[in-house]
Amino acid sequence: MIQRIQTVYLVISAICIALTFFLSFCTYDISGVDGVFNASGLNFTGKFMFFPVIFNVFISVILAFVAIMSFKNRKTQLKLNMINYLSIIVLIVFIFLNFNNIEEGLKLEEENIHYGIGMFLPLTSLVCLFLANRAIKSDEKLIKSMDRIR
Repeated sequence: MIQRIQTVYLVISAICIALTFFLSFCTYDISGVDGVFNASGLNFTGKFMFFPVIFNVFISVILAFVAIMSFKNRKTQLKLNMINYLSIIVLIVFIFLNFNNIEEGLKLEEENIHYGIGMFLPLTSLVCLFLANRAIKSDEKLIKSMDRIR
């Protein structure tokens, strides 16, 4: 059924990942010029560097919505969520690797870096996926116990 708690967790996960399209991971302040690092890359006024983070964001959003729509098949939902785990973990690794490369490349100090909420949304999405998987597994366990009683 679509009105289960795992659907709520999956929707929250999809919203968190979708918001990373629009919110920045961090902002850099270099001598009055602001640079924004978001899902599409690093953008200083006029200069733009592309990073492969946007692909993982797009894949994670699609996987979350496909998992929501496959509510009738719990095993498929679990498999899709495991693939989404992998995609989000790769997304988090790319974010932090790119963040460290930018920080080292620009030789920035801590006071010049302003973290955005987009940096923490993939972690929130990962937690919601974990909770959704727990709920799916408990539903599967309940169904199997009901089959044993018959």
